[in-house]
Amino acid sequence: MYNAIVIGGGVAGLFVAQHIRKNVLVLEKNNSLGQKLLVSGSGQCNFTHNGYIKEFFNKYGDKQNFVKKCLNAFSNQDSIRFFNDNGINSIITENGKVFPKSLNSEDILNILIKLNRLNTLKTNIDIKKVTFLDDIFCIVDNNNNQYFSKNLVIATGGITYPKLGASSFGYVIAKQFGHTIIEPRPALTNIISKQRAITTLAGISFKQLKIEIYRNNNKVLDCIGDLIITHKGLSGPVILDNSRNIKPNDTLNINFLPKFNYESLHDKLVNDFHKFGSLKLLSYLKMFDLPKSLLEHFCEQLNISKNFCCAQIIKSHRKELCKLLTMYPIEVDNLGGLNIAMVTHGGVCTKEIYSSTFESKIQKNLYFIGEVLDIDGNTGGYNIQFAFSSAFSSGRKIIENSIHC
Repeated sequence: MYNAIVIGGGVAGLFVAQHIRKNVLVLEKNNSLGQKLLVSGSGQCNFTHNGYIKEFFNKYGDKQNFVKKCLNAFSNQDSIRFFNDNGINSIITENGKVFPKSLNSEDILNILIKLNRLNTLKTNIDIKKVTFLDDIFCIVDNNNNQYFSKNLVIATGGITYPKLGASSFGYVIAKQFGHTIIEPRPALTNIISKQRAITTLAGISFKQLKIEIYRNNNKVLDCIGDLIITHKGLSGPVILDNSRNIKPNDTLNINFLPKFNYESLHDKLVNDFHKFGSLKLLSYLKMFDLPKSLLEHFCEQLNISKNFCCAQIIKSHRKELCKLLTMYPIEVDNLGGLNIAMVTHGGVCTKEIYSSTFESKIQKNLYFIGEVLDIDGNTGGYNIQFAFSSAFSSGRKIIENSIHC
């Protein structure tokens, strides 16, 4: 009989097992542990973010109230101290991302494995059956081996990166015990645009642009952040972090001049075009500090010569130029697929999980932690931090239960 059985040998599974400390069985279906952790942060492992923990709460979409308790229980500073105490010093980038000083994700994984020396870690395990009888969970693998425990932790992750072994098995177990699954789909991913004209500008990046997301002509969300134009559409933090809110056929209105809206920019152009009538349009637009190729693209969209003077710009073109600068429409064809999305949006419904312990409200002593839940954070270390924090909270509850037995 094990103190706990953990299904999933990724970052959440390994962390909860080492926190419980001993007599824990971790079952991993891949041939090695922590495969997704190894590729996180391009192999450098951005394992948390710097700053006050209260600044984390709004980085998880509409789940900020759910994540508060676990993030307060085990914060980003706790994560940094945890690894420092175990010989892994950290570095913090200018934008607040925290990495191991070595910039090697293997160091993080190796420490988690080392701290599980009193536990049993099994790989290449295909689970055939999960049953619950007389307050005991029984796991049967493909070789008909049976494993027993009073506590079962599901840490199977989401469905992105299937080439690394990601699957929907955690959802299957959740459904077996009566849980609701919020439809899983890619998150922290790029978008593919229906318009191909914008993709000719691939490689251009912008700081702190404003984007409005529209669905069926209704505004869904305003967001601000850095943007990159790609050969297929759009990416960058503002797209990745808000991809959870974007769906195919949505329209993204990009404001390349966030200090202006359409009306204020139009008023400025009316005055400036009169004042600088002999100045070439392209020379005038350079004052807005936008890439020349983007400005030339606007001229092509308006079907006007880039050599036109400001005084030659007719009223309709001036209005269209204002729209392109402040409301450039991108229609979403699709989002980047499961093979490239960093995390999964959707999963086990959090309404059926206790936020302080991550225990199921439906099945006693059944826990769901990490990405298998319907929680996804922004880019920058927030998802791995949630894996640590949810693992800590569930592990603490399992330890308390064992003391009171």
